[in-house]
Amino acid sequence: MNDDSLKEQSRRAVDALVKEVARQQREKNEPQLEPGHRVGQYYVLQKQIGKGGMGQVFQATHVLTGQTVAVKALSPDLEGDAGLRKRFVQEARAMAALDHPNLVTLHNLLHEGNRLFMVMQFIDGRDVDAMFRRCQGLSPQATVAIFAQALDGLAHAHSKGILHRDLKPANVLVTRDGQVKLIDFGLALISGGARLTLKGTHVGTTYYVAPEILLGGEATAQTDIYSLGVSIFEVLTNRLPFQGDTFAVHKAHIEQPPPDPRQFNPQISAPLAAIILKSLAKDPRQRFQTAEDFRRVLGNPPPIKPLVDCPLCGSPHPETEGETCVICGKTEVCQYHYTRDNGILCRPCKRHIQPPPLPTP
Repeated sequence: MNDDSLKEQSRRAVDALVKEVARQQREKNEPQLEPGHRVGQYYVLQKQIGKGGMGQVFQATHVLTGQTVAVKALSPDLEGDAGLRKRFVQEARAMAALDHPNLVTLHNLLHEGNRLFMVMQFIDGRDVDAMFRRCQGLSPQATVAIFAQALDGLAHAHSKGILHRDLKPANVLVTRDGQVKLIDFGLALISGGARLTLKGTHVGTTYYVAPEILLGGEATAQTDIYSLGVSIFEVLTNRLPFQGDTFAVHKAHIEQPPPDPRQFNPQISAPLAAIILKSLAKDPRQRFQTAEDFRRVLGNPPPIKPLVDCPLCGSPHPETEGETCVICGKTEVCQYHYTRDNGILCRPCKRHIQPPPLPTP
């Protein structure tokens, strides 16, 4: 190992030590976020409802009005990262510029001590990622209805000069009464705003990133459209168009034509398959040029049905997406909890009529 390598290794060790000391000092000075903690003057945290690599989200209550809200905070060990704090503020700025029924509303951005908090509209519902995985893919009718609303919200964001850059099923929520909300503008790019990503790097989730981004290109409306196309493909077929490790997926996004989704779900019509494949064109000029164009070709789907809970696991999904057990009559059983052996059987009934063999003496 040469002297330069030793110096670099030493510098990294010192940087890591400084960050750890700073983190421990912050934890000493700042109380842990937990139920009962008060944010600002009026918001009391009730319970944690989400956690990711960058932050935590809590359900909270306004002590004077009783309003239920969602409060998002950076994870304690990331609060000292200046770049992530800038992203957090930029997400708040993006949300503050938007006012649309298919986008989550920002109520306030609070600065308390060294912490930043976003106070947002609380959504009682489920993200589409969790929903389609429990149902092993949603029906074309439900999928089109959900993403038609998502495109309405995306079109509004684009009209305000805001690109999402991280569209995927986990960032599409459906409320209990059947309204879609796009969430998580943490990677959003605001027209005229400061660039927080180095040129030549890409943001977003690997499986949903457009090929031109992987090749070092700029984010555009068409890159968001590509990501939504991947999302629709996945929700309908219960699989991604390109699978494998990160390298294989990147290579496929750039080089391989997407498969026809009807290979994996024969319920998908030819016109709908053509719409999905157009959104996944390698050349962005061959995709839908605007979210409005994409939305228009989906027509006027019926409203999303209210969410109902699977009687076995409590997981919500749009009404009629579940099945009815032919033995006990339980309705709206999610596909995760039924089988198609001799008709639709929920798992408890299947175990009852087909008990496991006794152990051999």
